[in-house]
Amino acid sequence: MRGNAGINRLAKAIDSRAKERAQRPNELELGAILDDKSLLLDRFAVPIPPSDYLVSGFLMVPEDFLTTTELNSGAHSQYQGDGAHDHQIVTPEQFKPLQPGDRVLVAWVNDGTDPVVLCRVVSGDA
Repeated sequence: MRGNAGINRLAKAIDSRAKERAQRPNELELGAILDDKSLLLDRFAVPIPPSDYLVSGFLMVPEDFLTTTELNSGAHSQYQGDGAHDHQIVTPEQFKPLQPGDRVLVAWVNDGTDPVVLCRVVSGDA
């Protein structure tokens, strides 16, 4: 029956560890975006498919685009007459959609069940 005491201690240790883990706040961790846009976390060897993680909206700004301004809209009071012209909007690198190779910061939310990519991360001397 001595084996039971060891098993009981092990079960209690596992139970205690599980309770401690469940009471912790949501965690942050690092990962990388793979070629197929799956998310590979540094602490977990199995990639998470794109359909199974969320991404902050500001990381989804489209590539550079054009917007049209009507000259008589009041947007440019120095111009007179009818017509329109275009403005090219250049998306800052930090806001462009995630690309393979990007390093990312991931938060686990909803009791640690849902991964959310919060932002890209780069070296401090970049």
